[in-house]
Amino acid sequence: MKLVIVIVQNRYREALTEGLKKADYRLTELSSSGGFLRKRSTTFLVGINEEDADKLQETMKRICLRYEATHGRNRDQDHRYVSFMVDTEDAVPFISRGAGTNN
Repeated sequence: MKLVIVIVQNRYREALTEGLKKADYRLTELSSSGGFLRKRSTTFLVGINEEDADKLQETMKRICLRYEATHGRNRDQDHRYVSFMVDTEDAVPFISRGAGTNN
């Protein structure tokens, strides 16, 4: 199992939320801010099987391109989103400490 962290420009937030849900991806949406994409952004957490990683990337790209076909491309940015994949086994040390503890 993999956790994909996707930081997306807010202009694509709604399209990605709807499109990923239609494609049967389960996701958690977090509002985020900071200078990472130099604009307000949204962070999605998506749990997938490793073999579905390419399919998820293709789905997100297709959703963004469809959005741009009707709303235009953002000329100020070269990218739509940035994604990172984390193996969920790497999260086990954090989970095993127990929720709500200050260890």
